[in-house]
Amino acid sequence: PLHILDSVILSKYPLTNIKVDDNHIVTANLILNETEISIVGIHLYPGTTKKYFNYALQQINYLKTVVSNTNKNLILLGDLNMSFTSKRFTNFLEETNLYTYISYNNIISTWPTYVPSFLGIQIEHVIFSNNFKMIDKSTANSCGSDHRPLIVELSY
Repeated sequence: PLHILDSVILSKYPLTNIKVDDNHIVTANLILNETEISIVGIHLYPGTTKKYFNYALQQINYLKTVVSNTNKNLILLGDLNMSFTSKRFTNFLEETNLYTYISYNNIISTWPTYVPSFLGIQIEHVIFSNNFKMIDKSTANSCGSDHRPLIVELSY
């Protein structure tokens, strides 16, 4: 059986329209300075087996539909199980018209925690519509996970 890989969205601002669907996508809205922002969280299946890879492709295709039906103020976050150099990742950004910030001088590693950070890759991502700008991106201690939490500061 496929393992459940749901996400959780926490916010210091009140969340509305919270939904978790059959594709393990969590959506919520928040109002910030009279602006509605849609938050989408997902944990894509890793491509470790053909079954998981095919399921991840189904999740990505469904996620494209969710993104296209969401307002223009969108933040998508989660474990996408893709590095920023992955063709699936760059295609997804192009097809959804979403953005992120990547620095080749300051590479962030979120996985795995059992190797030094400079040997890891970033598979957790925060991507967003073009009206947001990334101010800062860092990681924190893993708290027992094999992933490091990704901390991102955005401005609107």
